[in-house]
Amino acid sequence: MQRPFWQTLVEMAEAVAPTAAETGIRVTSLHLDVPIQVQMRQSHEELEFLADVPQWRWTTDFDLRPCRMRLTLTERESP
Repeated sequence: MQRPFWQTLVEMAEAVAPTAAETGIRVTSLHLDVPIQVQMRQSHEELEFLADVPQWRWTTDFDLRPCRMRLTLTERESP
């Protein structure tokens, strides 16, 4: 079962960049370059965008083919 894309992003960001309260380190920029499996699913009356990291290192013909997600999150000052 794949998760909604936003849940995957939040979990990856929290795993790589824990809060400053826990570590005393403040992360202001984070670059992710990971394999990811993407699909769309109809849920009630809306289309849901699902994306998650592959569950296995080696894929079979039954698995979704992974693509790459390259994402940079950067903290910026409010205007």
